[in-house]
Amino acid sequence: MAVAGSDFTRARECLALAAMAEAGPSDAGQRAVIQVILNRVRHPAFAKTVCGVVFEGSQRETGCQFSFTCDGSLARQYGAQAWDAARTRATLALTGQVFAPVGNATHYHTDWVYPYWSPKLIKLTQVDTHLFFRWPGYWGTPDAMRIGYRGGEPDLALQQGEATSAEVVPFATFAPLPANTPKISSGQVAARDPSGRGNFLLIANRDAAQTVANARKLCGTTPTCKVLGWTEGSAIPATFPLPPASRKALQFSYARDPSGAEITLYGCDWFAAVPRDQCIPRPR
Repeated sequence: MAVAGSDFTRARECLALAAMAEAGPSDAGQRAVIQVILNRVRHPAFAKTVCGVVFEGSQRETGCQFSFTCDGSLARQYGAQAWDAARTRATLALTGQVFAPVGNATHYHTDWVYPYWSPKLIKLTQVDTHLFFRWPGYWGTPDAMRIGYRGGEPDLALQQGEATSAEVVPFATFAPLPANTPKISSGQVAARDPSGRGNFLLIANRDAAQTVANARKLCGTTPTCKVLGWTEGSAIPATFPLPPASRKALQFSYARDPSGAEITLYGCDWFAAVPRDQCIPRPR
């Protein structure tokens, strides 16, 4: 993929960030994630820039393609050595290196979730804890990945919300809830999109199972849905995207993403006895 100038720098940064957030320090894991992103850039079903693919859905209540862009993980800080290693992998990929094991994969999920679409796609391989898939038929072939790269990478800082005001909206100023808002057994629904696909909660207790049950009740049968929760009303924003202060204070994230995967993360300083791999990353 021919990328040059500022587009190259922005694409490299987005790839490196996604690789670290999705795969940790794993060399093979990062290269696999990077390859999926580049496959999506060339595919007509996705955004046409690297950063566009990485942050697709992050400013809409319909849900994120990559959960780290919405679940609070953007607040995590990475060391210089980690950035250098991820940038090197991104540079190699942008200059032509292909990670062959994932082939034409455009989807993946961790081995601890089982999205409804998993048996409908063709499994290609497993890298670390991620399973990689391609579509069956024409859309899963190299011929489908025919979109030429034209540049126009958005600014990573703007995608991350760093240009958004850190001021949070007082809890008392929210608009009335839509009539279709379900009743939950604990806590309070602070804000809800009329479609029901985006929900903000004020969490009332430390019961993780009850909080998840509330999230599922709010989402109902909606194919794509997000529920975010806070323990302080003053930290709850009025809408997406989340300002930095709200992202930092986030204590619960439930996402049923466009592919059907259900991913739940917790603020482990609030919820006790939660598996470590389900904790919302915090700044170090």
